[in-house]
Amino acid sequence: MAVFSTKNLAQLQAGLDSALPRYSVLIVDDKESNLSVMASVLRDHFHVLEARDGLEAVGIINSIGTADKLACIVSDYRMPRMGGVELFIEAKRLVPLTSRIMVSGYIDVDAVIDSINLGGICKFIVKPYDSQQLLDAVNFAVQQFEVMSKTSVAI
Repeated sequence: MAVFSTKNLAQLQAGLDSALPRYSVLIVDDKESNLSVMASVLRDHFHVLEARDGLEAVGIINSIGTADKLACIVSDYRMPRMGGVELFIEAKRLVPLTSRIMVSGYIDVDAVIDSINLGGICKFIVKPYDSQQLLDAVNFAVQQFEVMSKTSVAI
């Protein structure tokens, strides 16, 4: 009967982990504390990229070369320079298969409607939210990205 050493088991696990796709998630918020919270919830599950406003996020999207691993963008609604809806309109053009989640502390019907109709979001999350709610929403968005990527149909 063979017994795995801890070292061999760790190597096997590392090999399995590297075989699984590790998608990138771009989080966008003008408040450092919000970025920190989102990153802490998501970093164990995804490669997390951070931007402090929509313009910075567009720059990151443009710098990613091939965006086939950018599965999801999570953005605050209200930010200086470029807000969430404007970011998502641009993201739809640049990375049409990437799922989009809007986060806002303001319950505004116009914000929700614009986020859906113009930004093509898959989820709208109202602040404050709990970490499991955010993680569930991003997992859903990544699954949606995987399906859309396999069928190559833009959202």
